[in-house]
Amino acid sequence: FFLFFLLPHVLLVRCPWSSREQRCNASAHTLIMSSFLAEQREKYPEHAEQYQSFERLHSEKLWFELTEALYKFVSDEQNSRQQNFVELYTKFVCGFADDINQLRLVQICATAAQQKCPLGTVEEYQEAQRMFVDLCNTEMLVKQYNDAKEAARLKKEKQREDAAKPPAQRKRELKKQKEAEEKEAAGGKGHAEPEENPVLLVEQQKAEKLGKEALFVLQMETAIIFLRQDLRDRARLLIDHGDETISELDCADPSVHASLFRAKSQYFKQVGPAEKFFHNALRMTAYTPIDALSAQQQLAFAKELSLSAITGEGIYNFGEVVALPVFETLAGRSDCEWLLKLMNSLKSGSMQEFNSVCTDYAADIAKEPALAQNMAVLREKIALLCLMELVFLQQPEARNVSFAQVAEVTEIPSSEVETLLMRAMSVGLVKGTIDEVDQVLRVSWLKPRVLDKVQISELAKRFTTWRTTVHEASSLVKQNAAGVFA
Repeated sequence: FFLFFLLPHVLLVRCPWSSREQRCNASAHTLIMSSFLAEQREKYPEHAEQYQSFERLHSEKLWFELTEALYKFVSDEQNSRQQNFVELYTKFVCGFADDINQLRLVQICATAAQQKCPLGTVEEYQEAQRMFVDLCNTEMLVKQYNDAKEAARLKKEKQREDAAKPPAQRKRELKKQKEAEEKEAAGGKGHAEPEENPVLLVEQQKAEKLGKEALFVLQMETAIIFLRQDLRDRARLLIDHGDETISELDCADPSVHASLFRAKSQYFKQVGPAEKFFHNALRMTAYTPIDALSAQQQLAFAKELSLSAITGEGIYNFGEVVALPVFETLAGRSDCEWLLKLMNSLKSGSMQEFNSVCTDYAADIAKEPALAQNMAVLREKIALLCLMELVFLQQPEARNVSFAQVAEVTEIPSSEVETLLMRAMSVGLVKGTIDEVDQVLRVSWLKPRVLDKVQISELAKRFTTWRTTVHEASSLVKQNAAGVFA
């Protein structure tokens, strides 16, 4: 009875001491962070205001506002100074990592990891990789997922094979299996349950704490680090898993989808083909605002996207590329003038413009091995685009194009026109029939594409003509059919 009476008083005495100890630890932690931010203000006075803001938001525990301020700060390349992002992440952000949005935590970590590799050495990439592993070893989790998936597949296959066996054979095998199990049990070698890997359990707990979206982005950033070290097989393992599981993320943040297509485009940039890089890079632009890329990144991306569109097989919709905001970064630059004009000539389907660019900028084109080695393919592509433009300009009631017209606009010999038409049909650019006797192509369908302002104005004129024709036909019916409906 005496102990029962004393227990509440003991608890009342111990609790304040426990709370006081926690408050002391928190105060010491805050003091360390404040000291770090003060050092950063002295080291980088041009960013003193931002560091002061970080300290204020942290002291007031405004985690959302602090997270967004940190993310905005590290996302701007102009704020990069030596290793300031790395220090900010390791000495400041990691101190309250559990209190902030985990997706933003991974994105801040990824930016810091990029700054950790200024020279691109193997040692730097390995250090950046360790930053990701500290959050979660996604490679280990993906391997465990694939092993479990393969084991389930083998088990299902064995069950299917067993089901196909005769009943008598299945009965004998089950009997032998039972006897073997009894023999093992008698010898003290019973079936032991597989031991759980403690390291794997820790990584699973980390993954659960991060959440699906943050874990997915971390996995793709790890794949990109692998690609920079030419570890393509390890990168492909993570990318394939991400491609398989992206559909499980409902209403995910756009940056999550962008991370997948960025990793895939980087992979196909290294291994090819160009068209796969193009399609993934194009899909990445749908989830990535242009202001998320620096001016240098925008320029490099516009060049890579344009070159992949030119050299990629089956890519004929150049208006889609030219209409992208990132493509505008090529304008006004003397070193990119040739590429800008080449893309515009392909978009408009003009053989005359194309030949002019090839003549005036032959030296610039020769510097690009992908173009210099594929000029024959490129000339076939411009010829097909000229054919599409020719068909587009025909009136709806006169969609018959003569071989002579095709030869004129594409500047190819008459003997090669039929081959070009068959090629256009085989790649799905046009549908119709080829009349070899009358030397005419009768078009019934033209593949849709992104139009520029000139082409749209041409389309508007056709709608105006069509409206006038419909109005005249309606008036004629009203005048001549009045007696019929009287």
